[in-house]
Amino acid sequence: MTDFSYLIKNFFVHKDFLVSDKIIPGTFGTPLLFIFESIVIFLAVGSALYISKRKDKVKPVLFYVWAVFCVWEVVIVLWDSFASLDKSFDFATNLSLYPCSIYLYAMPLVFRGGKKAQKMAYGYISTLGLLGAVTAFIYPARLIDYSCISFAGFHTLFYHGTMLFTFLSVMLSHMHSYRGISRWQDLFYASVPGLLLSIPANIINYSHINSDYMYFTGQFTLISQRFPNISKPKFTLIIYALYIIIPSLFYLPSYLCNLLSHFKIRYEEKKILAENII
Repeated sequence: MTDFSYLIKNFFVHKDFLVSDKIIPGTFGTPLLFIFESIVIFLAVGSALYISKRKDKVKPVLFYVWAVFCVWEVVIVLWDSFASLDKSFDFATNLSLYPCSIYLYAMPLVFRGGKKAQKMAYGYISTLGLLGAVTAFIYPARLIDYSCISFAGFHTLFYHGTMLFTFLSVMLSHMHSYRGISRWQDLFYASVPGLLLSIPANIINYSHINSDYMYFTGQFTLISQRFPNISKPKFTLIIYALYIIIPSLFYLPSYLCNLLSHFKIRYEEKKILAENII
């Protein structure tokens, strides 16, 4: 195993130049990563608890945090491209067109969007955004190659920590809720940001570039190993269904409760009307 001095020395080094025959502290499955993840989660939860008590500060804070990560995203993409062995931009992997990238494009709707647009953004934050953040802490794919004590490691952990912070801030300050869903259309607002991003993602996926943005084509190892014999178009349709169904499940209990309550009220009204007629 390499030592801590190796991590500091190679903090900005691309994975193409890192040693491959030794375990690097802070990579997936090592104790250092668990400690660092715990710190990031603690900071996210603690910050959200603090800021949610000051409702007038929530949106400004979310804006500044989002702005920082927009800049950091550009920097990390350029670094990942030109610090690599090839020293070139790879259109198949380096574009910000992944499920967690939706955060970058959805947040402006929170700051400048109308009521429906904000509902879409909050919906993403509290469904796919939450799942993306949790998944990244459980299985940080980028940290298979990088240590958490690295430029790329810092980015992936703090980026997903920010997504968790954003979710908690929005929910704890009551800017959004899974309740009050009375129309079936409301089940699908959360899917819209992802569906919009899927348009450029799949244009590139089905071009000569042959990428796997938003995991629509099944090239991601965890997915491809489980569904080896499904054709590319069928797999894309399955992923589309998941992008629609999964967010709606967060709101389905509220919708069903309201629907049941509606039918109960209608039944009672008809019962009273029948008794009056008799």
